[in-house]
Amino acid sequence: FQVDLYDVRDAESIYAGYNEAMEASDAKYKLYIHQDVFILDPDTLIKSLNFFKEHPKCGLLGVVGGSQKPSDRFFYLSWDTGNVIFTTGEEYKHSDHSRAAEEVYAIDGMFMMTQYDLPWRSDILDGWDMYDFSQSIEFHRAGYEVWVPDQEMPWTLHDCGRLSIAGYDDRLVKFLTAYSDEFDVPAILATREIYPKENLEKYNMMMELKKQLKTLLAAGYTDEIKEALSNAFDKTFYDNELLYISQIASSKVMEPIIKESSSYEQIFDTYMRLQFDKIRNTDFYELIRKKGTS
Repeated sequence: FQVDLYDVRDAESIYAGYNEAMEASDAKYKLYIHQDVFILDPDTLIKSLNFFKEHPKCGLLGVVGGSQKPSDRFFYLSWDTGNVIFTTGEEYKHSDHSRAAEEVYAIDGMFMMTQYDLPWRSDILDGWDMYDFSQSIEFHRAGYEVWVPDQEMPWTLHDCGRLSIAGYDDRLVKFLTAYSDEFDVPAILATREIYPKENLEKYNMMMELKKQLKTLLAAGYTDEIKEALSNAFDKTFYDNELLYISQIASSKVMEPIIKESSSYEQIFDTYMRLQFDKIRNTDFYELIRKKGTS
């Protein structure tokens, strides 16, 4: 095979960024994949292409999906099909929903592979959410099928950390407005908000605290960081970066690196590289065989 890589950066939205990548390539098969997804199975591309050839009506393929339309605001909890390993940044989980191939309503955006090109709906949607549901719906409407292939062992690991859902409710309303004929919109919006106003206020306070903690970390004040976080709100209101700052401040391995580094960015980049190497050097298939499904 010939493989071309398109690194999408500084896009206005994920819809616009994926359109840019799609239009830049004349490849029949395209894989839209998050920067925090690791390919575990070296035969992933071969298996994907074989699946497409065996299922010519399959336009869109993913490793995790949902068989039913969501009926409440928790769209991101609707996945019930597929086999994947994910990490929150603190622990690893094996989500072994199903190992047989299944046709689904939608797939998760971490791994979306196509054999036909359909525009990502940047004309009606923006931001970084709901694009996976949007594109799944667009493929259904174009007469194609959406599938999760058979995975005896997970093809991928998603180092997803903590989901950022601070603006989720507003983006969901915009999505439901665009696809009002697909869902029972009043019933969905009648369910409780994902991120009510009081939670958003606490989250914004934590983001202000994060700015101060970055300055403290660059100066090497790890004890002060741990004290500040112990007195702050719980981890519900962390984002990924704040979680990593907490881990860096408590890491013995990072102590000499913090002393030798000249900036927060240097400390953070070194930590992320160590995390990357840790994942790459872990045999997750062996962990599954030893521990079974968790």
